[in-house]
Amino acid sequence: MTLIATRLNLLRQARSEFRDRRDRLRHDLTRPDGSVDEDFARQATRGEHAIARVERVQGAECECCGRLILRKRLGALLPAPLSARRRTVISIHPPVLPIRRFGSLCIDASSRMSLRTRLLGTVPPVTPGANRAGGSSGRFALAVLIGLWVHASVVAAAQTDATRDVLALRVDREHAAVVTGGSVAGPTVLESAIATFYERRDAAPAWLGQADRLSALRRNLQGLRFDGLSPDSYGLALLDDAALRPPVDPTARAELDWSITEGFLKSLLHLYRGKLDPRALSSIWNVERRQIDIQQGLASAISSVEEGTLDAVYAEARPEHRIYRDLRDGLKRLVQIADHGGWPTIPGGPTIDAGHSDVRVPALRRRLALGGYDTGPADAASEIFDPALESALRSFQKEQYLDVDGRLGSRTRAALNISTQTRIEQIRANLERARWLLHDLPGDFVLVDIAGFRVRYIRNGEVIFTSRIQVGQPDRRTPIFRAEITELTINPHWIVPPTILEHDVLPALSREPDYLRNHHLRAFDGRGAEVDAGHVDWRHAGDVILRQDAGPDGALGRIAIRFPNRFAVYLHETPHTELFSSARRAFSSGCIRVEHPFDLAAILMENDQHWTREALDDAAATGTTMSIPLPRSIPILLMYWTVDVHADGRVSYKPDVYGLDRLTLGAIDARIGG
Repeated sequence: MTLIATRLNLLRQARSEFRDRRDRLRHDLTRPDGSVDEDFARQATRGEHAIARVERVQGAECECCGRLILRKRLGALLPAPLSARRRTVISIHPPVLPIRRFGSLCIDASSRMSLRTRLLGTVPPVTPGANRAGGSSGRFALAVLIGLWVHASVVAAAQTDATRDVLALRVDREHAAVVTGGSVAGPTVLESAIATFYERRDAAPAWLGQADRLSALRRNLQGLRFDGLSPDSYGLALLDDAALRPPVDPTARAELDWSITEGFLKSLLHLYRGKLDPRALSSIWNVERRQIDIQQGLASAISSVEEGTLDAVYAEARPEHRIYRDLRDGLKRLVQIADHGGWPTIPGGPTIDAGHSDVRVPALRRRLALGGYDTGPADAASEIFDPALESALRSFQKEQYLDVDGRLGSRTRAALNISTQTRIEQIRANLERARWLLHDLPGDFVLVDIAGFRVRYIRNGEVIFTSRIQVGQPDRRTPIFRAEITELTINPHWIVPPTILEHDVLPALSREPDYLRNHHLRAFDGRGAEVDAGHVDWRHAGDVILRQDAGPDGALGRIAIRFPNRFAVYLHETPHTELFSSARRAFSSGCIRVEHPFDLAAILMENDQHWTREALDDAAATGTTMSIPLPRSIPILLMYWTVDVHADGRVSYKPDVYGLDRLTLGAIDARIGG
């Protein structure tokens, strides 16, 4: 039986019981002279009119399957408050409701609940002979009977079912592919997910009329602020419309519910793998976007809605790594500082040395304290630049990659005066990057912190090795990607890349004729045979390459740590050790120069007892080139972070040497979709 026919039978059952009870009331309210109470007569007539309006139907042909289905016109009867005489005035508003088509689905068990049980059973039976004189109790019972039946059943049930009708049609439309110009153009992944969400829920609205559910969703959308995402991008304002100003029109109700679901699923998707596709953002990003299991994700989302576990599903969508949690907590603290006016600006003036007194010292002390630094027990108003404050300033300078001198000079003051809002934006950019990369990490991996100029070996969340590094110059950036370290090369040769040949070697050769010999560079043809470099037209060299001999003075030093990648970059030793003393170390042409590469190599080879640190040193001393495969490949992550999270949860900030923060933030704020 179709949904419409089932509902029509229910209404007819209610009509039958109404008329049965009406007849019993008429018997009880008939006067001795045979006349009937006028108020009762008017109410009974109005009830008959209401039934007639509800049962008015017309035939309609279903265009989808050709079945003849019933289209009904229902009247919504709204009882006004009772007057002093306990009379009820009934008004009739007959909206046209759309047909509900959702496969062959009929009305579910909860909707089949008998109107007789649901409504008429709430009216107490009338005792024969009661109140014959005035009949007021009988009239009141009849008025309540009509009001309950019409208001609760026809208005509420018809409104909900009509909304389901519209949602079902939207599901059909989203699932249908449109063939245009010889190609198939279907809905987006997100639109298909929304349609499947409603399909699995039998097109039932998910949010309207669900106060607790809306409250939980509002709480989680507001929490996106601390993920660096804008709650307004996910329909936060729509929740007030759903809770306080729900529309009456079924189409409007369906569109509102659909839009709320869109914001819900989109926010989970963006937490799970980031709002942006990093590869579309810049060529420097070479990170595969996290894959998603649509079916599993939808099952979790639907379950959280129906079981009231929205908090849990949002927590599961976020990266589980400690770095992400600490960044989120750091952003929350910074937002709180900003909401209270931010940290103070330190006025300009001469450099302040430790031990001196200056009216700007209290502002310096407060600024460092708000940044999480220990400024000691001194009075906040003290103008003395005491040792505890000097120590805090030195920590700040070190973390900002400034000269660590413990003095408040112009560069240090400029870094201190960067606004809280700017730092908030910096954390936001790094939270997005964390959503790209901080998932499915193994127990052991090597992390190259490009903006921090350091490499770390991380084991089960703990740093067991760290070293300073030199990375690519801003115009020769070190690329960002994930790979696997597979081998070491002891005493490696260096083949000059085309970019370095064009921009470095040839200009140097024009200035210094003996440049190739002085730098141990030799020319080889495509067959590996050495050729006279002096007779090569380097502007049109063809398959001729320049190769530097192995040795401690070579560009790669005595060791290279290799991980296959299309950028031909690797970790290696360098003869330019003096550059490690610089705070900002963007000096290379893309590869990563490591200050202590043999210590890192020993950790990589620790499962091979033959290749200890001493054995590696001995092999390098021979001058012979050799390749050593790792006992097991170790993942390496080349990442661009412009923030650091310390053990105490404090966040510090790095220079944006490649200018990527602004690019990332602009894309996050501009892009609404995902």
